Amino acid sequence: MALQMNLLRLSVQSQVAEWHHERALARLRADLSDPKESFLQILELWHELELLGRLRRMSEVSFRHDSPHGNFVQGVGKKLGHTVALVDFCLQRFHAEMDAGSLQERLSDLMYCMGEAHWRSLAQRWYLDEHRLVIKGWRTKSGRNSGRSTWQMHVDWGDRRLEHAIRATSLDGRRRYEKALMFAEVGLMRRLDHHGIISLICSFLPTYLDHLNHEMQDCRERLAMAGAPWQ
Repeated sequence: MALQMNLLRLSVQSQVAEWHHERALARLRADLSDPKESFLQILELWHELELLGRLRRMSEVSFRHDSPHGNFVQGVGKKLGHTVALVDFCLQRFHAEMDAGSLQERLSDLMYCMGEAHWRSLAQRWYLDEHRLVIKGWRTKSGRNSGRSTWQMHVDWGDRRLEHAIRATSLDGRRRYEKALMFAEVGLMRRLDHHGIISLICSFLPTYLDHLNHEMQDCRERLAMAGAPWQ
């Protein structure tokens, strides 16, 4: 019921021009009264809606030293290293692709009014305090058709201590698999007194990655055989 009411209210109010102007005026007054607070609030929302997805997408891209152009991701940025990237932050003010009345327009207006040094400092401090991300600098990426640029942040999310712990945890499955194979080999040695036969049998055992690929293929085949949705 609450969702229906909210959706219906938005559907009705979106058709009322006065409502749009009242909201726009209220936002402008809030920005004028405390631009710093407004910037931080909008930055937090913009991060959740747009930047978080871009950062996650960039973190999943494999960095290739031999192909710098291959590290570019359309609409996201460019990978500069294993944990370093240029990530699209927002469009500059008056960009041709800027949607009027959008959250991005409000953010870019505040950035323009506050001045580069001020908003950059606030954004860098916010990312460090809230998310432990180091913003190493800012760049602009020129647009092809708009004549205006896109702000990019040079971000580093690396941490050697955390990376070591995460890598160790990520290999738990392989360690369990290899341990199981070791116990199986010991069991064979107790039953078979022939090292050559044991070595031959072990040579046919799949690696952990081969095991995972086999399991995934088996799941795909079972899904294909199901045909209709599960009951």
